[in-house]
Amino acid sequence: TPENLPQQKMKELRNQFLDRDDQLGQLQVDAYAGLNVMVLLLELHRHGLCQGLFLSRDKPEEATNLLFFHPCYTWNLNQFDKFRLIKVVSYNSLLNSNISEGLLVVEFLDMVDLSEARLGGINLSGAKLNYSQLSGTTLISTNLEFSSLRSANLSNAELMGANLIGSDLFQANLSMADLEGANIILADLSMADLTSAKLLDTNLSSATLACANLMNADLRGANFSNAYLGYADLTGAQLSDKDRTVKWDKYTVWEDVIGLDQAIGVPDELKQQLGLDRP
Repeated sequence: TPENLPQQKMKELRNQFLDRDDQLGQLQVDAYAGLNVMVLLLELHRHGLCQGLFLSRDKPEEATNLLFFHPCYTWNLNQFDKFRLIKVVSYNSLLNSNISEGLLVVEFLDMVDLSEARLGGINLSGAKLNYSQLSGTTLISTNLEFSSLRSANLSNAELMGANLIGSDLFQANLSMADLEGANIILADLSMADLTSAKLLDTNLSSATLACANLMNADLRGANFSNAYLGYADLTGAQLSDKDRTVKWDKYTVWEDVIGLDQAIGVPDELKQQLGLDRP
């Protein structure tokens, strides 16, 4: 058959990147083209949403998106395939394509299923993933700055070194998640489930953890400077050992914290501050 456009583009790319010719086949060209189209459509979606809000600035409740796009909906919005996005991610992963080169600054919509997906290192800043399924997902060093993850399921997720600055994790399920070394400054973790979560050396300064469940969580080395821990449950949580100690300052709010007397390795200084050392 006559040479088609993907074949032509493959040859062009191979001539341009001689050291990567073994990674540039027709399927890789297809993958990158698809990712770039999806990024373009998502940017149009964002533009349409902003334009709709501008046109209805006097009546925000009437705002409509003039350029609606969702990776999991059909064109006429009558069918929702919650697995479509993970299929796209899986397809690119199988081709060893670097998703982070194409899938940048993406704003997904709610209720996406990305369970067990490998999304480490990509930029999801500002992503809207409320109520989404991210159980067991690899998000190592992923940028989730100012993302919205309200009521999202992140149980058993790998979030080591992730950037969660200013993220909204209200009522999110982070049970048994690995957040070692993650940056969660200014995040809202109110009523979040952090049961048995791994929070070693995690930066939670200025975070809100009101009514959060931290039972049996590993908090060694975690930084709670200026954080709000009112009514959080620390029953069975480990706060320190001979190598690491939880950090806090005079602005940390421990008001009505639950189960601190049953936590492991509560520092003597904190016991004195909260009156736990009194008979």
